[in-house]
Amino acid sequence: MNTSNLLFCSMLLLLSSRLLAGGELQLRYKFRTKVISPSITTRCGTDICVYSLYNNQIIRLDKNSGKVKYNIDLGKRISNNFKATAIEFLQNSFLIAGVLKSDPKSYPLYLLPLTDSAKKITWPGEQKTHIRDINCTQRGCLLFANKVHISKNQKNWQVFSIPRSVDILPVGGDLKSNPFFNWQEKFIVSRGRYTSSTTDNDNNLFVLNSLRSTVAFTDDSKWDNWKKWGKWGVWEGQMMSPKAIAYLNNYNAVAVADSGLKFIFVFDRQGLYIGKISSNPDNERRFLYPIDVVAINDDLFVADFFAGELIAINIVSLTKPDNKRPKTVDEFLHKDLLKDLLDTPQAKLNYSKEKCLACHDGSESFNLDKFVGIKNHHPINVEVKSTISLPLKDGKFIACNTCHDQHHDKTLRKEYKSLCLTCHQDKAKQSSNHFNLNLDLKSKLVPGKKVSTCKSCHAIHESEHNLKIKTNSQLCLDCHGTKQAPISHPFKEDHVHCLSCHALHGAKKSHKFARHSKPEVSDTCVTCHYQLKVHLGKNKHLSKKDGKVAHPWPGGEGVCMDCHNPHKRKKTVKKLCLSCHKDKKRSHVKNNIISKTKRAKTVKLDKGQMSCFTCHNHHGISENKKFINNKKDILGFCSSCHGAKSSKLLNNYHKRLKRK
Repeated sequence: MNTSNLLFCSMLLLLSSRLLAGGELQLRYKFRTKVISPSITTRCGTDICVYSLYNNQIIRLDKNSGKVKYNIDLGKRISNNFKATAIEFLQNSFLIAGVLKSDPKSYPLYLLPLTDSAKKITWPGEQKTHIRDINCTQRGCLLFANKVHISKNQKNWQVFSIPRSVDILPVGGDLKSNPFFNWQEKFIVSRGRYTSSTTDNDNNLFVLNSLRSTVAFTDDSKWDNWKKWGKWGVWEGQMMSPKAIAYLNNYNAVAVADSGLKFIFVFDRQGLYIGKISSNPDNERRFLYPIDVVAINDDLFVADFFAGELIAINIVSLTKPDNKRPKTVDEFLHKDLLKDLLDTPQAKLNYSKEKCLACHDGSESFNLDKFVGIKNHHPINVEVKSTISLPLKDGKFIACNTCHDQHHDKTLRKEYKSLCLTCHQDKAKQSSNHFNLNLDLKSKLVPGKKVSTCKSCHAIHESEHNLKIKTNSQLCLDCHGTKQAPISHPFKEDHVHCLSCHALHGAKKSHKFARHSKPEVSDTCVTCHYQLKVHLGKNKHLSKKDGKVAHPWPGGEGVCMDCHNPHKRKKTVKKLCLSCHKDKKRSHVKNNIISKTKRAKTVKLDKGQMSCFTCHNHHGISENKKFINNKKDILGFCSSCHGAKSSKLLNNYHKRLKRK
């Protein structure tokens, strides 16, 4: 969590005044705080709270400075599988609704005190749908799900009936003045649920129908007399994809976060347009995906999901419109200040993805966690140069509907494996891919499980590790078992892991999927041990031996496996050398004084004793045939005990040992 006041220190006294269609706003941008994937904002007493979907934390900040006061980890307090969909603050507790990713049909509701354990609350729709919004008012707490439920004590919930927006009479009179007014009520993609709400000082209720771009409101505190406003479209002052609604009590105005046009729109309570708010006052940079907005007095707090920011904006002054509504279609379409807000690069950025997200961010179904920006997803907007039997954006780019059927006849256009192989045809070859192999599962060499589908290893939407469902080593060890983890070679996930040496695609099965059995890769061992590469094939220990000795890996590096097997316990130096040099069985007598001699640090010892490596460099870095290390250092070491005899003893070392 980082709080950034870039530009804002100098802007605290700078007022941004802008004449807009309808009214006038003067704004002061107070702070912007970095939050990974912020999805929910709520007032916490005199502070502001924001929920990070990625971290699964509620973060409480000072509403004036943006300074973090504390974090509440819902993974620890509730469950790692729990993701919040709605949050409301009640005195010293949070009322939190969400989904359990481990159980797609569970939509729990919790009361979470600041210092006590979470208490689960039973509500009528717990097994049917998720809660989209919570609004605790003077009449009780409202839960907005497929149906709206209300309770004064969070125990006895009753259905609260709000008329469908299609059945509510609009304000403003003549519908002919706007050819798009009420057009959205004919949509068949949504059943017209209310997804966000707010109340004013007089306890009037405002509810937002996100997918139909409609705001319904009451003119009485009893919530009996309903009206509606909302102009669906892409012009300035109309809502395209509204996500959240907040009431500015100081100005008797309503703010709406629109993720389609990427502005915060401000209207009067009757729906007349006042102005729009952008992410940055200097260049009118739009928000990337304003998913929630909360008002505290004359401050607005905007959660920008894709930008990863909570932005605080103070409304310094607000001038309302003149209440003159267009009377004809021509007047509506040709007002001097009327702008097309969609036909710009900023609005169209990520548009193909946002069309799907508009429903799947929780407005209809909750799949927002699949869009968390910090995670790795299958790329979209990538050009496909070959001809495939799947739809492409503009005939050549990957989009969400390339794999998914947007009409929901089925989730995927093809069976999972067949869908992946439509584009990744090179992954279908069994002899060079770790996929659908005819593995001998009883093999003593590398036992494992049969990989029958891409999903065995890959998570297309929710991976943090290059589309793999787990980290590199854990992915392999889940099937092959921990006994296959390297024993003699260093093995750490962030340093050397299974996929440092093995490649699951495009490598040869006959070579244990060694990385350099891939055509485009030349090295495995010497990728790290690069200093040895120049010596391959130049001496006996590093000779390639092609055609003479069968190595499990291809090419010159196969010789490394003669002495080294990272998956088996390391042999002692003596045992390793004697496996070939059987005539050198005898060795220097053990003596505990050796490691304490004056020159002991100039040579290599094995557990304080002389070994083959004390005199010989096994990789043959030296140019002499016997791979002798620096002879001067060796003689200096020997002379610690043997004095002037050292040179003679060294020249006849192995012969003298034989005579004994």
